[in-house]
Order: sequence, then structure tokens, then C-alpha cells
Amino acid sequence: MTSGSYKVGFRLKGSDKDTMFWPNNHRVIMDMSQSEYYNTANTTLILSDISESPPGFTLLQLLTPSRVREVQSACVIMNDKVFISSSTFIQLACSVGFWVCFKLLLKWVYEGICPNFFIPQNNMFVSKVHGSAQNRLFLQLHELYKKGLACLLQSPSIRTYIIDVLYNPRLTICTDEKLIAPEKYQNIKLQKLTANMFQHMAFILKNMQTNTSGNKEIYVADKNSCDILKLAAKFGFVSDLLYIAMFYYKTVRYMEALSVIEMTKVKLAQPYLMYGGPVDRERYTEAVGGQSWSTKMRQAVAFDIRLDTKICFISELIPEQQSALQIGYITLSIPMFAMLHFLEFLCYRHIDGTLSQAALDDLHHVQGRYVNGGGAIYWEILGICQQITGNLQAALYSYQQSLSLSHYPFNSIRTATQRRIQDVVEAINELYNH
Repeated sequence: MTSGSYKVGFRLKGSDKDTMFWPNNHRVIMDMSQSEYYNTANTTLILSDISESPPGFTLLQLLTPSRVREVQSACVIMNDKVFISSSTFIQLACSVGFWVCFKLLLKWVYEGICPNFFIPQNNMFVSKVHGSAQNRLFLQLHELYKKGLACLLQSPSIRTYIIDVLYNPRLTICTDEKLIAPEKYQNIKLQKLTANMFQHMAFILKNMQTNTSGNKEIYVADKNSCDILKLAAKFGFVSDLLYIAMFYYKTVRYMEALSVIEMTKVKLAQPYLMYGGPVDRERYTEAVGGQSWSTKMRQAVAFDIRLDTKICFISELIPEQQSALQIGYITLSIPMFAMLHFLEFLCYRHIDGTLSQAALDDLHHVQGRYVNGGGAIYWEILGICQQITGNLQAALYSYQQSLSLSHYPFNSIRTATQRRIQDVVEAINELYNH
């Protein structure tokens, strides 16, 4: 369910766009008398109380316990009642991020090793943090660590941000890190965020190159970007290998891209892979049981590909990214197998026409997997491939299918689809006129 100024029709730059997900077993009632219509054994009841709120606002009182973790972590206590607070959820997320980074810094100071961001083998603490200075710094940081998240109050800027909430006598906020997020979850989240950051950095560096750059300069820059993407793959999911394939395609190294795609296919074909559906638990346990969460994530988990709409990854998808960016989307989500076969098609069309057609056939075969959420971009990609091959009628049909799914949530490419339809229709008319 969408809301905010985007929902009511504003398309101004900077206009906010809120998206809400509401579990089906969570019901909001406007009066306590309505509670008798629900089975509280399997339904979470939330009372909307506007008696003490200004116009346009309401208090959401949790009447029965919720099993949804996001709801639990957003709860606050006011006058011995439990309420759901969006501001608390935001603060918790920021606190978790801070605490993960703070503990990592504490570890680095204790060991005297801080890996360089670009060259992890280089220690940034060499000749700077050692001996008595290292001991003093560690003791200072450890004193802050013992205070828990309350140490944030020592920062004037952060203190200003949270002071009103902390000084509310009716409000109780949990600062116990164990209750905010499990240790393993923190590490996995940080690991994935690091992978995403490396991926963005690699493509940003590539896009910064100019026509005046020399061959040696380009070679060194591209090698550095490849190294960054390979490092990101060690932190991320199986599907993150496709970012390496994208970079190879972008830099006209089609055989290298295809090699990465084939390796990815092998990994995705494993019966223990977790991707958008049930997994063979027995095979999963045999393959990665007992392994660290980091290893499980790298070897047995895959997700759809998300492209930052402000970064050019491959030129073929620039219109779709721009379309999404215009309406406030920061990422463009693409079904993983659609992206895999798309890249395979793009590479083979420069090498082997028969294998290029085979890749397009494979893209056809995954059609049934993407009907709703990912359907629009799937049909869009299929249309792009068909247009490239010169099959304009098939491309037109695919683009029309993409446009027909524009009523589904998260379809952000409508403008791009309309432009592509216009281009194909003009090309068809031109053919007939000749």
C-alpha cells in the first residue's frame, strides 16, 4: 500500500514516497467493541486511538502480542500501554548500524589493525595507533562500550535528535543490543551492505572515466574495479556474481562475462539454493550445515538484482533506471534469472548468433516465474532482446505486456516502456512505408 504525496498525485522532485506492508493477520480497529469480531488467538489487534492526537495523527495501541519482529522492535511503553512507534523503529535501525560499526572499530583498535578500504592488506594504523597511544584509545572506547547505546548521548548532534524522546517520562526505550538485533544478523547485514557499497563503487569509478583517459590508465582503473567486484562477491550472495558479469560486458570483455555467467549457472542449479521458494532442507544441511552464516550466504543464497537508479550499470537499461528515478525509486529490482539470460544474450550476440538465440529461448522459458512484481521488467527485458534481433512485432507485444502490468505495486518503468513502444511502432511504420 502506497501513501504520502506520491499517492495523492504529486510528482515533484524531492516529493516523498512512502510504502507500507501490512501483515494480513494484523487488524486495526477503531473502537474496543470491535475486538469481539476477531479471533485473538491468531490475530494481532491494534487500536487506533485519536483521542489524544492532533488532526491527521493517531496512536496505534497494540492490544494483543505480535510475532512480527519489526512490530516487536518498534514497540514503546506509554502509561503502561504498548504502542507502535515509527520513530522508534528508525532509531533502532540507526542504533544497530552504529553499534555494529562501533564494535568493529573497537576490535581494530584492540588488534592494532585497520584494513585500508581500497587495499585491505594495508594497515591504516601502522605508525599511528600502537603502544601507549593504542592502549589509551582502547580504554576510552571500552568505557563508551560499557555504557551501551546510551553513549550516543555524549554526541551533541545525536543528543539533539533523540533528546525529546529520551526525556519523555511516559516512554521506555530499550537500549539492550541483544534485544535490538542478534549478533549474527548484525554481521550478515553489515556484510551485505559492504558488498553493495563495493559494487556501486566499481561502476561509479568506471563511469567517471573520460574519452581522454589513456589506455594504461583505463586498464589500471578497470582492474581495480574488477578486484573490488570480486571482493564484493566474497561478501555477498551467489547472485552477486552477476555484477562481475555486468562489468565485463560493460567493458567489452564478452568471453570473461560468459565465463562468470556459466559459473553462476552451476551455483544456481544446486538443490540447496535458497531463492524465492522452498528449499530442500536435507540437501541444504548436507551442503552448508554447520558452516558460518557468511559461508551460507555466499554459497547457498540468491536474490534478485537491484540496480541503483543513479548509477549506469549497462546502457541497455538506462531508460528503465531513469524512469524509476523520476518517480522516486532509488533501486530497480530485476528477477535474477531474467538478468542472467539477458546478459548471456547480450554477450553472445557479439560472438555467436546461434547461442544468442539459445539465450533468448532460455529467457522465454523463465516467463512463468514472473507474473506480478517482477513481471513488468521481465517483459521489458524480453522486448529489448527481441528489438535488438529485429523482431519488432514480438518486441511490441512484450512491451505491451509490460505496460499491462503497470497497475502492480513497484512497477517503476512505465515511462520507459511507453517510449520503447513509441520507438517500435515508428520503426514498424517505417518498414511498411518502404
